[in-house]
Amino acid sequence: MIPLHHFAALILTCLFAAGCGGSSDPRELVNAGNTELGSGNHKAALDKFVDAQTALAGKTDDPLYHAAKLGAIDARIKLDAKTAAGEFLEYAKTAPSKVRDSDFIDISGKLASANATPEALRVVKAGAETYAASEKMKAQEQRIVELAKQRAAAGDEGTKSALAGLGYLGGK
Repeated sequence: MIPLHHFAALILTCLFAAGCGGSSDPRELVNAGNTELGSGNHKAALDKFVDAQTALAGKTDDPLYHAAKLGAIDARIKLDAKTAAGEFLEYAKTAPSKVRDSDFIDISGKLASANATPEALRVVKAGAETYAASEKMKAQEQRIVELAKQRAAAGDEGTKSALAGLGYLGGK
């Protein structure tokens, strides 16, 4: 007969192993992250995307790394929009060949939808500077700036400050 404390330790070990026995396949982790994101479980999605980046062991040229990186940023928007915007802008600087105008458009739109207007302005401004010839980027900039002006007029001082600081109020 197994002593009770040994049995309890065995059960806990099995439960721990089952909980930690998730996939280390980056594609599966990215897919799982997207599923969690679609379900609104942003923390679990973030964890999956970070695990995928870790599983890729610094292979930043792998398209899955890009998907995992953007997925993590997307998940982080609902958790900490300021950090998400900063992470995206840093990624855009360090991997300019990977980040497209559509990525700036997507992330700035998601930030705006999350009521993180100052962060959306920072991202859209950087995108407009990086992709000055992109008509889609110009249109997104106009949409975000118009939304920001509406929010500033409604009393959002942080957005008003961001508009002025980024030069969208013409020095006013």
